[in-house]
Amino acid sequence: MIKKIFLIASCVVYATLRCIAQSSSSFDKEYVLAKEIIGASRFKVFLNYNNLKIFIGTAYGNIQYGPKGLVTFIHESSHIYDNIKSAGMRDMRYYWSDSNQLLEVRVTPNYITSDSIASILPDYVTNKPLTQTYILCKGDCLSRSYGIFGLLEEFNAYSLEARSLVDMFGFFETCSYTNRPTFWEGYLKSTYDSWINFYYFNIFFSTYLKYASMQRRGFYNSLVNDGHFTNTFSQIYNKYNEALTALDSINRKVRVKVSSGNKKIYSYPFMEDYNSIRALAEDNETKLYLSMLLKK
Repeated sequence: MIKKIFLIASCVVYATLRCIAQSSSSFDKEYVLAKEIIGASRFKVFLNYNNLKIFIGTAYGNIQYGPKGLVTFIHESSHIYDNIKSAGMRDMRYYWSDSNQLLEVRVTPNYITSDSIASILPDYVTNKPLTQTYILCKGDCLSRSYGIFGLLEEFNAYSLEARSLVDMFGFFETCSYTNRPTFWEGYLKSTYDSWINFYYFNIFFSTYLKYASMQRRGFYNSLVNDGHFTNTFSQIYNKYNEALTALDSINRKVRVKVSSGNKKIYSYPFMEDYNSIRALAEDNETKLYLSMLLKK
């Protein structure tokens, strides 16, 4: 549970930013605003590794319609950063966690590639986009070729999305350019996406361990008894979970903001997926296997 004082502190840095785009929706104004938001955040280092302009005013969406471009920039930039740090080190993987924290794991030899688990995934998720993207992806994608260590890379990137939504809320609420129903609809959608991604990866991790326990017991034992790996996994998992808890509280305010635009809270076409995937992620078997990776 995130204490209220944390929520306040995480947003203070944005309070001094100038809401320079409030009178214009042009690309240049949005880009300057986005650069100031990222530059004042814990994610500012990513400005050195990726082109923010690619993510603003494109298919990811203008800022006036939500924070999708900003959080996607953070997600994709973390991959670039991690891959640079991990380059040439086949037996190690690094994960950006904070401005002064880089987590690491030692890659267990003879690990299982993620596509191996496809046959025992729950039927509901087999043909879903996230499964196709991260479990059955073509080519040498990290999430498949590096097994659970690659899946953790993606999970961490989604965790950073959720954490950024918490961090930036205070600024979004005080900037007239973003404090409007059209923006908050997009914000609400991004928070639901964060929950869905969390649930899917709970299922991926749990199924991976289930497969390993049945087919590669030696690898399974090495993995769950690797205190370094379980410590890193737990830190990433817990930070993601804490951010989601905070977003639940924030969303109660956001729903009011969306309603203030004389629009109904839309039911979201993905709510059926949300409810179904949540039920699978909270299944006793899923939680049992997942608990093997979480430090008590």
